[in-house]
Amino acid sequence: MIRFNGNRDMTGNFDFVVVGGGLAGAMAVETLRTEGAEGSIFLLATEPHRPYAPSI
Repeated sequence: MIRFNGNRDMTGNFDFVVVGGGLAGAMAVETLRTEGAEGSIFLLATEPHRPYAPSI
């Protein structure tokens, strides 16, 4: 599940940082969780909308 925080404070510590909120960024976050990664994930993106995976 991808959750949008909207918090622009980037001073925290994160276990994973994914740059880019397009399809590749969303898939990277999903793959981290699917493969068993635990911890915090920070998705850095400039897109004005939440990342999504379009259905094919």
